[in-house]
Amino acid sequence: MWPKQDLLVLQRAYDDLPVQDDEKVRFLAVLLRIRLEAVVLSVAATVLAVNAYPTRVRHKLLVAVGEMGLSDRDRVRRLEVVRRGASTYEALCDLLHARGTVLHPPVEDVAVWQSNVKALEEEFGIGVSVPTLEDGP
Repeated sequence: MWPKQDLLVLQRAYDDLPVQDDEKVRFLAVLLRIRLEAVVLSVAATVLAVNAYPTRVRHKLLVAVGEMGLSDRDRVRRLEVVRRGASTYEALCDLLHARGTVLHPPVEDVAVWQSNVKALEEEFGIGVSVPTLEDGP
């Protein structure tokens, strides 16, 4: 997992990019993926007895829906948060690995990704301070 100091270095590099730079959105996508993978590492450490490396992200997040002690209502809420988070992870991977036709996603998509990552962090009690869309893509 990325140490918080490294995330701060990345945040400073993000902040130094010109506001209109097309690559700023892709840089933010990298930071969102790092945050999402931090959630997966946290889930792996607290819910799953599996390797903590952030592979099989969707699988690890879905398994966390069945965490012991969750009420049915909490499980339904978590399933929706996980579903959106897994979808976001796939979109980020497609963007970062150039598997799609969109190399510069619309600001609206990036805002949804940020919201989904934040919801995952809140669901699993993880907080990482990195840039938001309000800081300007």
